[in-house]
Amino acid sequence: MSTNRHAFSLVELLIVVAIIGILAVLTIPAFVTISDAKQITAANQSLSDGLRLARQLALVNSTPVEFRLWNIMPKDGLTNSYCAYSYNLITDSGVTNFGKTIYFAKGVSLSTASANAYSTLVTVGLVTISSTNSYASFNFRPDGSTDLNPTSKWFATFVRDREVTNSSLPNNYITLRIDPLNGNVSYYRP
Repeated sequence: MSTNRHAFSLVELLIVVAIIGILAVLTIPAFVTISDAKQITAANQSLSDGLRLARQLALVNSTPVEFRLWNIMPKDGLTNSYCAYSYNLITDSGVTNFGKTIYFAKGVSLSTASANAYSTLVTVGLVTISSTNSYASFNFRPDGSTDLNPTSKWFATFVRDREVTNSSLPNNYITLRIDPLNGNVSYYRP
């Protein structure tokens, strides 16, 4: 009977653990980037859907719909940022809110860098409610167009909260554009 046993030595086991550790260190940044991209995409989709729904409500009800981008404290944040939106139907009898304020994906806000050069939609119809609550707003008209200046370009750029005030755009962002003449929404992602 043979008593030779074949097993891993301690050195071989340590080498395997070291290789696994090195691979983990190399892949974690890639997973963080993928997670950030997923959250930015979700925020862009949410705002795109909200803009399209507000436009559709204006068309269907033949009445203006006010769209608001909220500069408030994010649910998970430490400082105010443009991280939510809402919309209201405007009728002769007043304003009707269509549900609650909708927050963007966790950790994503609109860029306010370079005097809002990357998010011009946060520069129109500014209303301050309190020192921690304000919003930018514009209206969809009953024909689907907006009351935004048609000679200007209107867009909103999504970035991670940690990059909201960076003077240049990060590698990972999405810019949503709205056509003021017909209310159509498109986006650009590098």
